[in-house]
Amino acid sequence: MDSMTPIQRPSLGETASLGRLYDARTDRFTSLSLLRGPPPMDVIRATDNHTTHSSFSTRDTYKDKFESMNISGDLGASFLSGLVQVGGSGRYLADRRESSLVMQASLYHHITTVDEELELDSNEIQQCLAFEGLSPDANTTSLATHVVTKISWGARNIVTARREISRTASGQIELESGLDGADDVFEITIHGDVFADNEPPPTNFKDALRFIQRIPSYIASANRGKGMPLIYTLLPLSMIYRRFHLDAVCQVSITQIRIEILDMFVHLFDDLHTAIQTLNDYLALLERHSFCIPKEYVKEVTDRLRNARSIEASLKLKYKECLVNVRSGSADPEQLKQLCDAFSTGESSPKEIVSITGRFKGKINFVQYLVSRGAEYIGFNDKELSTSLAKHHRQDTYVLHFTEATMTQEELWAENLAVLLGRIEDTQVGQLRVILHDCDAKGSFLPAPRISHTYGLRVMTDDVLKEVKDMASDPIIRYQEQHLDREGPPRPVNSRTVSIPCPGLECTHRGPRKWKCFRCRSVVEYGHVDSFLYCRCGRCDYQHWAFKCEEPKHGLQFEKYGPQKLLELLQSIEPFEELNILILGPTGVGKSTWINAFVNYLEYQTLDQALQAEKLIWRVPFSFSLYDFDDSGNYKRLQVEGGFDEAMSPFRSKPEANSMSFEYNGSKGESGTQMTNVHRIQMDDQDLLIRLIDTPGIGDTRGLSQHQTNIEDILQTIRMYDKIHGILILLRPDHPRLDVTFRYCVQEMLTYLHKGAAANMAFGFTNSRSTFYLPGQTFDPLRALLSQYKEANLELVKDNVYCFDSESFRYLGAYKTISKDLGHLKESEDSWNKSHQECTRLIKHFKAQPPHAVRSTINLNETRNTILLSTRPLADIAKQIKSNIAVLNDQIKDLKRVEVTGTELRDKLKTEIKVAEAIKLAQPNTVCGHEKCRSYWKDGTIGADGKPVFTTVYLNICHAACYLSSVAVKFKGDKALRDCVAFVGEGYYEAKDGENSSRVEDRVCLHCGHHWEEHLHIDYKLREVSRVIDDPNVQKALEQHETEIKIKKMGIKSKEKIVAELKDTSNRIRDAAARFSIFLKKNCIATYNDATMEYLDQLIKEEQGKVSVGGSRENLDFLEQYRAEYEEKIRVLEENLSQGNVHDELDQKGAEQGHAATQATNSRDNISFED
Repeated sequence: MDSMTPIQRPSLGETASLGRLYDARTDRFTSLSLLRGPPPMDVIRATDNHTTHSSFSTRDTYKDKFESMNISGDLGASFLSGLVQVGGSGRYLADRRESSLVMQASLYHHITTVDEELELDSNEIQQCLAFEGLSPDANTTSLATHVVTKISWGARNIVTARREISRTASGQIELESGLDGADDVFEITIHGDVFADNEPPPTNFKDALRFIQRIPSYIASANRGKGMPLIYTLLPLSMIYRRFHLDAVCQVSITQIRIEILDMFVHLFDDLHTAIQTLNDYLALLERHSFCIPKEYVKEVTDRLRNARSIEASLKLKYKECLVNVRSGSADPEQLKQLCDAFSTGESSPKEIVSITGRFKGKINFVQYLVSRGAEYIGFNDKELSTSLAKHHRQDTYVLHFTEATMTQEELWAENLAVLLGRIEDTQVGQLRVILHDCDAKGSFLPAPRISHTYGLRVMTDDVLKEVKDMASDPIIRYQEQHLDREGPPRPVNSRTVSIPCPGLECTHRGPRKWKCFRCRSVVEYGHVDSFLYCRCGRCDYQHWAFKCEEPKHGLQFEKYGPQKLLELLQSIEPFEELNILILGPTGVGKSTWINAFVNYLEYQTLDQALQAEKLIWRVPFSFSLYDFDDSGNYKRLQVEGGFDEAMSPFRSKPEANSMSFEYNGSKGESGTQMTNVHRIQMDDQDLLIRLIDTPGIGDTRGLSQHQTNIEDILQTIRMYDKIHGILILLRPDHPRLDVTFRYCVQEMLTYLHKGAAANMAFGFTNSRSTFYLPGQTFDPLRALLSQYKEANLELVKDNVYCFDSESFRYLGAYKTISKDLGHLKESEDSWNKSHQECTRLIKHFKAQPPHAVRSTINLNETRNTILLSTRPLADIAKQIKSNIAVLNDQIKDLKRVEVTGTELRDKLKTEIKVAEAIKLAQPNTVCGHEKCRSYWKDGTIGADGKPVFTTVYLNICHAACYLSSVAVKFKGDKALRDCVAFVGEGYYEAKDGENSSRVEDRVCLHCGHHWEEHLHIDYKLREVSRVIDDPNVQKALEQHETEIKIKKMGIKSKEKIVAELKDTSNRIRDAAARFSIFLKKNCIATYNDATMEYLDQLIKEEQGKVSVGGSRENLDFLEQYRAEYEEKIRVLEENLSQGNVHDELDQKGAEQGHAATQATNSRDNISFED
């Protein structure tokens, strides 16, 4: 800028008219004008200039504001030094936030309307000019340097949205996320040139948008539609002298300041303001965490902030003085550079101002994080360590002793912190306490950070980190000292080494480990015949042990299993490792082929090794067709098959007990596997026995009746095993839609599985070479279907998705059986290699998973059957009770009539109700006689003592139509009953309700959870009959010829008592039914297959088409009947589940095992129906 250069000067809210004089040395308008008065319109050239421009910025620095508002370096310098006072939209420059923990965005909205310019070349202008004011004697030459000759009109409005960010760690995340959260509450500020006189300022985004849309109307009402001045064009007075040929010469000169120097000051003011923001935020942080910060340090930071504000004010004042002097020529420009350097270095520099802010940030973050995780801080909050320890004298406590200096010992600090975090995890479940002991508060010297373990005031371990390092090389198991039995019996002969996975959630190795005692370092063993774990120290019940493996990811804390989970794992320990894999899938997916391929992939790493082997290995008879060219060039069909004419493959293990191999040649469309088979694979190199449980396909081609038979066969087969390690669901990779058949097959498999089995499920895609060994189009429909079962946590991830290809086995099969080389050897080798890798990964995955208890799935399906089978009998009983109550109420009304006397009275005194009568069964039922599984029902007769006689009602049929013939009927606890399928497998009976709490190893019912000795056979069922009940007391009164009024009262009282008993019985029946439903709802993945109805409709439609052209109706009639029955099943389940919601509280309070969880008291005088 100099006195000879025109200037484009933004108005910044200042108002000036054409002809107004301006001093460029101070960037201010003077009070004088070059014109004698308002200029006439004929000397003003008006040019329409309608434009609109908007820009957006999220920064709040002076540099960005100057650029966005087109402010020159000289004008910016005048603003920073305080020479220029701003108004209107210019006030935005002075609006600075005090905290850096604010996110901000600004919209710059710029509208121009018209340009007005003096016609300096017109003849009329000379009459308007006050030339005498420009004479050499006038003061004008010293007061001004420029004159306003042009004004650009319009309006600038700046809309700013601000939101303060939380000062916590989560707040930092919000800050970094920017302004994406449009629904959050922001503070809206508008700095503008035009506003509405009668409208409140906008307070939200919607109002701000409305304001911007109305700006043109605001402009229209300002200065005759021109708006407000936006930019002034200033001509030097020297140019006016020359234009009008005046003799006077302006002597004013302005020194041009280099832009580099001006930019240095802009950066300095920005840095200084940022430093003040940082210091202000830091002080607020200290004040919020003053409980762990020295008070003298907080005062030091407060003084530093006050001094920083003084430095900013001093800089502004000195900059103003120096700027004017340099522009006027009375000072050298180098003085500006020296001033900037003085405030950029030394004690006044922004860097020095914020140097204090780093000292306690690390400590605050550390303390804040650990306190939020349950730790207690003791230090500058005046708490005493000894007082806190004494207050919790019966609790383990871990104390981290530290100082500000010890936190800088990085390696030791990190190791101790890792130990502490492990203890914090325990604190969350109420097991341990953690204390952060700040030794600086007492001025104590501490050479290094250290964690001590105390029990009350007694120090158990002085340095926990040292103890942890000593045990880091082995998987360690630790007992609770107070539960150790040092004098008990020696370990059992058949005890087994504790070889189970680590319970640590972060541990990557999920396989079993051999655990050593943390104290005596001997291998720990499980008694197997009792519930104790043994080491050289003695023995301790399994519930009082915790685990820590050697993996770094585990950390330094000891982890515990839940008691039931640990017990299941200990029970599953066997002399050799086994892996039971249940294989499910729709018909035709290739389960049998996959099994044969699987065996070969495990046996041979490469296809070349398999081709060189002497014989083909197979487990399932196989058959497939392929085509080749004959000598004439025509296609010929080749049949490849093996195993159908052999009793047993030489490489195939004998089937498991109670299981037989049954494989059908499915090459012509029939389902191949027609019964459940179990195939054993012994992997000697891993000491591993794999059982593949091969099942018939879902959607068996032989029809729905066969499908139900298949399901029962599968459940009967898996009853033989205590656990299933993996459930592999095989699917084709090329199923693009979620159609009814696909949904039916997948949901049918999920319906029969316990929710706990979800963690053991994996999904295998066959024939995946066609999809580049990826899931293919089936993945999205499958994921959409599984997403419906959120509670089961079914999802598709790398660990449970496997892509196989059996084409390489087909290549091998053709080569070995018909000596046919199918070609494409390279593709087959790639298929083999990829499938071998997937099979190995699958085994590794299933070995890493805790096994699923089979009895859970069996119990689930028994419960579903119980609901379906018992709903009608229970409903009949409830209906019977309701009918009896209605009849009795009518009889009571009759008795209350005054006119009832004589013979009519005697008839009305009789009570007729419907009761249960036993009828003989062809085969006995196994029922539970436990007090919580039985109730009593009046049989309508009166005993010799005058009390009603009751019939026992058994509420749980644990096995209907039991096939055992050697069990004595109505004899509770017959030993022959142990072989009933209701007691398959071994379990533990845990006494409840105040009984002896010791655990007794024996068989328990998979249906109701009670001991086998509580059960019996009954060979009858109850049916409804009518029976008349005579109250002995009423009869006696009649015989003694009591008054009719007294007899009436006695009769009414007798009937009312029966009504009350029946109502109570009805309520208990409803509770009994609800508890079955609660168990099913809580433990199933899917209550029923809701795609079955649609699937049946599809099959029915196909059969209707066949019938319409003359086909048989047999299939159609069966499907329609099946549909009706299944619809009834759905209705029953939905009604029961709806009822079960009401009884959730009862289930939570009184649950034992499964659906038999109730609390009931049954006696001759207290009728109760409880499950």
